[in-house]
Amino acid sequence: MAVDYDYMAATLSTLSGIPVRLYREERFQKLFHPNKFKPDLAILEEKNIFRSSETVSFYLTEQFLLFGLFRVKEEPVSFILGPVPQVTADRTRARDILRAIGEPMSRDTELLNYLRAIPGYPLRNFLQILCTFDYFINGEKKSVGDILLTGDEPMPSPPAAETDETQNHNTYDMEQELLSNVELGRTDAIRAMMKAPSAGRAGTMAHDALRQQKNILVCTATLVSRAAIRGGMPTEDALALSDFYIQRSELLNDCVAVMRLQAGMVLDFTEKVERLRSLGGT
Repeated sequence: MAVDYDYMAATLSTLSGIPVRLYREERFQKLFHPNKFKPDLAILEEKNIFRSSETVSFYLTEQFLLFGLFRVKEEPVSFILGPVPQVTADRTRARDILRAIGEPMSRDTELLNYLRAIPGYPLRNFLQILCTFDYFINGEKKSVGDILLTGDEPMPSPPAAETDETQNHNTYDMEQELLSNVELGRTDAIRAMMKAPSAGRAGTMAHDALRQQKNILVCTATLVSRAAIRGGMPTEDALALSDFYIQRSELLNDCVAVMRLQAGMVLDFTEKVERLRSLGGT
């Protein structure tokens, strides 16, 4: 039986509240969402989004807009979801986007209303939507961790500030759990945390996504190096390793690469503590 992909795209958009676009042979066919903004922000990023050959992938722009790509395995059909803002949409953010796409600043209210009409999803929750859709269409049981792994280590949820009090509390608890696992050398627990869904979105620490991720890595390096020292890692070794990862991050020009480097850093510290504690019999 032939699959009605128009119906699937319309249903996905209705259920998620996210704009969904149907493509055939990577050529745009139709947009499914009640709210529209021209030029379409996803179409402007088509080349970057379609760069991945994976069945499920994602792309984060310098303006913190998240897009997802889903491919049908048996047919040259694909879907692009997004944009999903990864920081709170405000007038300054809207003007940054308009400046980047060459549109007049006078359209800031129009763009702001468009972005605010789209529900906010943290990265892992957004990817879970894609995984579910992948299962329905392709029969693949991928996890969020599978997508984030992609030949490298999965990306952890960074310690982040939230505006909601409950989210603040939950984020703090998650941060403390992560640091405790680093201190105790619990590598398996760290890997499990990296694959778990995250709640909330990161607080803004920079005006572009790449600088934001590098700042998050610096903060994470500071926290995990101290946790590793408490776990028995020599102070000089821990600080040197922290400096190494921070310096390496500055050489990167891709948000996802920085995220993966951060994950590798957290695991590296944890594995070193695990080995030290094993040798020490603790």
